[in-house]
Amino acid sequence: MKRVEVPGNMQILDFYDINMLVKDYNENTIYFMNQSGNRVSDKYLDIYVYDNGYIVKKTNGKYTLINKKFKQIINKEFDYINPKFIDYGFLICANLPKSITFNKNGMPTNINYSLMDMSGKVYSGGYTNIYNIIEKKSEELPINDYLYNLTDIEYNFIGEEFYNK
Repeated sequence: MKRVEVPGNMQILDFYDINMLVKDYNENTIYFMNQSGNRVSDKYLDIYVYDNGYIVKKTNGKYTLINKKFKQIINKEFDYINPKFIDYGFLICANLPKSITFNKNGMPTNINYSLMDMSGKVYSGGYTNIYNIIEKKSEELPINDYLYNLTDIEYNFIGEEFYNK
């Protein structure tokens, strides 16, 4: 195999099947590349890897599921997907209201969470609080920072800390 050079400030995050998952720090995006250095997936803002595919945050800011061929496998997109119950075949998902209200303890009161299986079927919904998942907002934390922390899926790759500013 011949050496392939790609321009820019990029990091190889991992290898999946015959493709590389890379992070482009110039565009702050993540995508898959083949061994020839060609992009083979859409660009994403964030990714969470699970056994049969990926939870991705698309460039429109919405989360969805894609398979290992990079095709969207559910016809839904959400502001929030939490993989805490992924080992049981379920995800917690929600779309955020235009304005979030908080109770006196700093917990959001008007976000409705749903329980969805990996095929996109929603089994139940209308949950407004989920124990040990939803963090309260401190008074000094700006709402945009709270929303970023709430909707971010943490998935760390080896060596990624050396590229972060």
